[in-house]
Amino acid sequence: MATIHFTTKPLALFLIWVKFCSTH
Repeated sequence: MATIHFTTKPLALFLIWVKFCSTH
């Protein structure tokens, strides 16, 4: 479970960053 948490959190932040960059 710990590994899944540490893998999904950076992935979510990456998706937010991509979404932010695509809007600008």
